Amino acid sequence: MALTPTLGRGSAAAGTAYETLLIKNHSSHACTLSGTPATQFGKFVRSGGLVVFRGVGPAATKITYAGRGRTIVVKPGALASVTVGIETAANFFPRSKCSAANASRVRLAFRSGATLYYTLRTNAVCTKLASTTTSGVVLGTRFP
Repeated sequence: MALTPTLGRGSAAAGTAYETLLIKNHSSHACTLSGTPATQFGKFVRSGGLVVFRGVGPAATKITYAGRGRTIVVKPGALASVTVGIETAANFFPRSKCSAANASRVRLAFRSGATLYYTLRTNAVCTKLASTTTSGVVLGTRFP
C-alpha cells in the first residue's frame, strides 16, 4: 500500500486538542481500511543502531461515532481520515495521576496491516492513564 499520512486541521474544546489525520492513497490501485486503528503516542529513539518507535503511555481509547469505522475503499488519489483527541495533560490533578511526558509522534495500526506515523502539534500525553482517544476511519476529510 502506498498510503501517505499528513496532518489535517486541528481544533480544541473543553481541554482536549483534536487532530485530523489524513490518509492519501498514492498507489495505482484501491486499498481497503476498516475499523478504528490501534493508536499509540510516542517518539522515535535510537536503539542498538536502529531507529525504533517507543510508545509513551497507554494506547488511545477507541471511541465509536455513527458512520465511522466501516470498511472503506480508498481509491487512487482519494483521502480518508481519522480523528485523535489529546486531553490537556496539565488538567489532571493531582499531577501524579497523569505523569505527563512528551510524545512527538502518533502511530496508527490498522487490522489490514497498514501502519502510519504522524508528527503532532500537541505533544504532552499522560503516561499513567489513557488521555487520548481515536475514532474510526472515514472516507474524505471529516473533522472533529
